[in-house]
Amino acid sequence: MSAQGSFVRKWGLGVIAVAYLKVRGEPTLDGVTKEGVENWIHRLAQTVRDEYSTGIERSSRRNNHLYWAAWSVMAAAVALDDQETFDWSVGRYRFAMDQIENDGTLPLEMARRSKALHYHLYSIPPLVLIAETGARNGLNLYAEQGGALHRLIERTVAGLEHPSFFAARSGYKQQWGRTLNAAKLAWMEPYYARFKDPAMIKWIRKFRPLGHTRQGGDQTLLFGIKKLPAE
Repeated sequence: MSAQGSFVRKWGLGVIAVAYLKVRGEPTLDGVTKEGVENWIHRLAQTVRDEYSTGIERSSRRNNHLYWAAWSVMAAAVALDDQETFDWSVGRYRFAMDQIENDGTLPLEMARRSKALHYHLYSIPPLVLIAETGARNGLNLYAEQGGALHRLIERTVAGLEHPSFFAARSGYKQQWGRTLNAAKLAWMEPYYARFKDPAMIKWIRKFRPLGHTRQGGDQTLLFGIKKLPAE
């Protein structure tokens, strides 16, 4: 399989696992069919896990691709009640937290030069989803490495308004991959619901409803606080 095919496989795993998690409790589902689906998800999750446990000299095994792989594998672990697979994802999340600098930046994403801000933003959704899933399973992953995820989010959200920091730090004027939209900011709904970060209000209000298939669909519906305070 090509590198792009491998990337798509991990993204697809997360979408499939979350979709199955939403319906697995439906009593009318056929037991044999459910078993077949779960076995397939398990094999797919194992493939993704194996891919992102080897070749660690490659940047895609250490940057945002790893974070998305960790989220997809965690979604599968929850859908399958697989503790060992869940723990692997937590370990990858902790690896990501170790990468976040004191100023809230990710070195491998800063190396994207003119796309540094874009890739910082792209790195956040899977990490927030992992932290949220951890919170629902008794783990305070938001507190890891002195709240490293908060530093990453604070720096990136500030960059949405004033990208000059990323321009100066990377040495390149920042450019967006396409445009800023509701899909890129969907993670703000669960994060805001938990932490009430006022810096996010204008973005949530501007782009609602926020959602993305890789993040489980409509995040405004799932997490959104209906009445937002004034900015």
